[in-house]
Amino acid sequence: NSETVIEYRVPATQRVRLRIYNLSGQVVAELVDETLTAGTHRAGWDARDESGRAVASGVYLYRLQAGDLQLSRKLVLVR
Repeated sequence: NSETVIEYRVPATQRVRLRIYNLSGQVVAELVDETLTAGTHRAGWDARDESGRAVASGVYLYRLQAGDLQLSRKLVLVR
């Protein structure tokens, strides 16, 4: 029952996209793809891919895009 919550801040109302990638660069899950208001937001990931299958333990990357802001961070999933 692995789950993580990613908290992020949006500086102004804008379209936000938050995706999880494997180390091969493939999209594993899309957590957010919508216009959000300024402020702090949270997105949960239950360690499942877009098809609902549990993913393996390992290293993943998440990428946040909000307007001109783009950042990537490492995420380690341990089951």
